[in-house]
Amino acid sequence: MIAKQSIGKSFTGALAYNLKKMDQEKPEARAELLGTNFSSQNLEDMKKELAVMKAMNPRLTKHTWRTSLNVATGEHLTNEKMKAIAEEYMNRMGFDNNLYCIFRHHDAGHPHCHILALRNRFDGTVVSDSQNYRQSESIVRELEQKYQLQVARDSKRSTNKAPDKDELEMMQRT
Repeated sequence: MIAKQSIGKSFTGALAYNLKKMDQEKPEARAELLGTNFSSQNLEDMKKELAVMKAMNPRLTKHTWRTSLNVATGEHLTNEKMKAIAEEYMNRMGFDNNLYCIFRHHDAGHPHCHILALRNRFDGTVVSDSQNYRQSESIVRELEQKYQLQVARDSKRSTNKAPDKDELEMMQRT
């Protein structure tokens, strides 16, 4: 399993994207909401809840944590199993007391879900992003074992790495 994380500013943008995908006509393009602790699935109501939470720590600008959990092609996960994996991953990353949504997408050749969580916790503290990539990789390896998933190559041992921004720019110039 591979976890792709990002921390950013636009919770509502990512939320609107996922909610819109729930209304797609084609089943393979549609997203499903597997879990949330928002009181409503109405975007305007969700924005109000987000505003209250963000006001608890207004200096925090990068308050949005997004992660996609990607399972190997050929794995077959029920929604219940994917939700359990996503919730355990999220809780172990420190998002056990935050606003969140878990969406399952069917628009790729492999099972995957998107986790969207606010870094502001209900008690006013913020989930740290220190060492989050290392922590994530360790958790993913343990979840692969626990849920009997195909083991992905650990990033330290992988020889195939995506080009970084500088490498991509150099390729365009040359």
